[in-house]
Amino acid sequence: MTSSGPGAPELEPAGQGTAASGPPVTEPDLGRLELGKLDLCVELAAAGAELRHHLLCGDRDVADLLGAWIDTLLDEWNRRRD
Repeated sequence: MTSSGPGAPELEPAGQGTAASGPPVTEPDLGRLELGKLDLCVELAAAGAELRHHLLCGDRDVADLLGAWIDTLLDEWNRRRD
């Protein structure tokens, strides 16, 4: 089982032939974001949804790649903050 952080739900790989749906993806609050971070917020939301999908499907290799991509996006977020 895998979780994304404190308080995150534990994810189980989906069995063969079953449709797996993750938790609902929430849209970022666009009214509270700086324009310079808007693209990152949308990209992070999409990457997170795709990561959950691949974890639920049992595709660990792709999930690991998406995790690295999310780390890169967060590094860019922090760079823009400074």
